[in-house]
Amino acid sequence: MCRCGLCGGTLIVKSRGHGKQRAFSYACSSFELRGKVVCPNSLKMRLEVADDAILSALERELLDPEILQEAAARAARRVAAPARTKRCAATRSRPRSPTLRGLSRA
Repeated sequence: MCRCGLCGGTLIVKSRGHGKQRAFSYACSSFELRGKVVCPNSLKMRLEVADDAILSALERELLDPEILQEAAARAARRVAAPARTKRCAATRSRPRSPTLRGLSRA
């Protein structure tokens, strides 16, 4: 979901000690694992700060009343539409061997 703004690499969680506690942060995996030649982004963001920002953005975008109404309308249309069913090859009726008949009774 989140990527580095410079290179597009994935973000990883880094940790380091702060006295008796550990501090966690997000960092660019390309910079951390391959170095500044691959990506110059040495910035890190504390996990709590980044998670709060992401959740706030998701709430703001996804809990918009218009978006919720459209999603509910689409879901209702899908539920009301006749179901298209395909039978998989394993469930089609065909003669079964004695071994398979014995397994189906178990």
